[in-house]
Amino acid sequence: MKRSIILRMAALCVGALVLSCVQEPLPAESEITVPEGDLISFTAILEQDGTRTSLDAQMQVLWNDGDKIRVFTAARPAGAEYELTGGAGSSTGTFTGPDPGDGPYYAVYPADAGVSLEGTSLHVTVPATQTWAEGSFGAGANLAAGKGESLEALRLRNLAGTLALKFTGSKKLSAVRIFVPVGETLHGTAVVSGWDAEAPTLQFDAGQTGEEFAQVTLSCGSAGVQLSSQEKAFHIVLPVGTLAGGFFIEAVDTEGNALVRHSLAGATPAIVRSQVRPMPVLAYTAKYKDAFLTETGAGAFSKASAASSGAFGTLCRYVEGKSQYAWQNAPGETGTRYLRLEDWEDGFALSFSTPYELTPGRDSKISLVSLGNTGVSNQSNVTMRVVKQFGERVWLCDTQSGNGYIMLMINEED
Repeated sequence: MKRSIILRMAALCVGALVLSCVQEPLPAESEITVPEGDLISFTAILEQDGTRTSLDAQMQVLWNDGDKIRVFTAARPAGAEYELTGGAGSSTGTFTGPDPGDGPYYAVYPADAGVSLEGTSLHVTVPATQTWAEGSFGAGANLAAGKGESLEALRLRNLAGTLALKFTGSKKLSAVRIFVPVGETLHGTAVVSGWDAEAPTLQFDAGQTGEEFAQVTLSCGSAGVQLSSQEKAFHIVLPVGTLAGGFFIEAVDTEGNALVRHSLAGATPAIVRSQVRPMPVLAYTAKYKDAFLTETGAGAFSKASAASSGAFGTLCRYVEGKSQYAWQNAPGETGTRYLRLEDWEDGFALSFSTPYELTPGRDSKISLVSLGNTGVSNQSNVTMRVVKQFGERVWLCDTQSGNGYIMLMINEED
C-alpha cells in the first residue's frame, strides 16, 4: 500500500524559528517495524516564516537532511517515526514511514521529543543541553506539535521561542549558559495539550524547581566556535514566558575562562512563542575562571579571576555535615548581611560582612575576618565585584588579589 498525503505545517512566526536537525535513532524497542508495502509518504510544507530547521540567506525556513517527526494515535501511543526522504534545502519535504492507521493524529518535532501519548496529551522532554549550529538552532532544540483528524489537516505549531545572542572577539567559545536566579523552569519533562487553541501549550511537570532546572547550556563542541570581529550568532530555544525576571549569560572559552553578563528584571521582555528575541552584541573578554563560576560550595577560592595566572583552587570550603554557619541580617537600603562559616575538622572560620543588597554586575564593599587555615587575610571594606547570584549563593571576586568567594545568601525566613 503506497499513498501520498499532504501535511501542512504552519507556524505564526514573527521571527523565523530555525533548527538544523539530525536526530539520533530511537531505541529499537520503541520503533514500529512494518513491511515495505505498508509504508506511506507525505509532503510536509513549511510556510516561508514557518516552523523550524535551517535558514537560507533570505531567512526562509528550510528542511534539512535527517529531519524526522513522530506521529501518535490512540492505537499507537508510542508513535511512529517519519524521516525526510526528499526536499532537503527547500520548504517542501517528503517524509516516509509506517501507515499510522486511523486518527486523530498527534505529531511532534523532533521525533525523539515525544515520550508517549496519554489520553489526548503528549508527554515530551525539553532538553537541558542544546547544540550550536551555524545560523540556526541545534538538532532537537525547538519543539513543535500539532493535532489533526486527518493527516491532510495536521498542522504543527512551535511551542517555544528563542534568545539570539551575538558575540565578537578572538577566542573560541566552548559553551554558552543561560540561567535564571529564581522561580522559572527552563527544561525538563512536560505535557503538551490545549489542541483547540491557536497553538498547543507546554506545561512543565510539577516538582522541577531549583537550580537544576533553572539553566540551559548551548554546547559548542570540544573544538569550540571561533569568534572574530564579525558578530557570531548563538541561538538558544527557551520556554514561553521566561527571562522577564532577569537572567544571566555565561560565555565560556576553550581555555577555561568565561565572561558573565546579567540582564536585570524588566529590562527585556519575556520569551514569546515563535519569535526570536535578539540581544545586543557582546564583545567577549574573559573575566573569570569557569571553574569558579561552576563551583557549588561556599568559601574562599584562589585565582578566580581570568587575569590570575595558574589554576583555580580551593582555599577553604564550607562542607555540609562537617561545617556550620551563623548569620545575622539587617535588611534595608543601608542594611548589612553577616555570615560566619566554621569548620570543626579543618579548624577555620571565615566571616563576611556585606551590604544587605548585593547587585550582580556591580561592586560592593566587603569585609572579611579570617581565623585558622583559610588561606586569606583579614580585609576591611575591600571593593569586590558581585559576579552572579544563583539560588542561595552569591559569587564575589576580588580582582586585585584574584581570590573569589562564594557566600550563602541566608534570608530571614530561612
